[in-house]
Amino acid sequence: MSEKFILVSLEDEKAKKLANIISNDTCRKILDYLGDKDSSESDIAAALSLPLSTGHYNIQNLHEHGLVEIKDFVIYIGMRKILLNWR
Repeated sequence: MSEKFILVSLEDEKAKKLANIISNDTCRKILDYLGDKDSSESDIAAALSLPLSTGHYNIQNLHEHGLVEIKDFVIYIGMRKILLNWR
């Protein structure tokens, strides 16, 4: 696996929030996992042995701060799959 980097200006007001996110072990594991491939929330949780709620919470934090992009949102109603485009 290759090393991954993010460049942030120390002058940026968001730097402190980003530092808190990056210092979170789960967030770093998710970023590392997503650095090699796109994946669903449930696949990330399974691959990293996380409860789905923990994966969801951390992915939402990463998304809120612009570190990950949510491409599609899938919900199931009964046996029917509904795909929503989410950007």
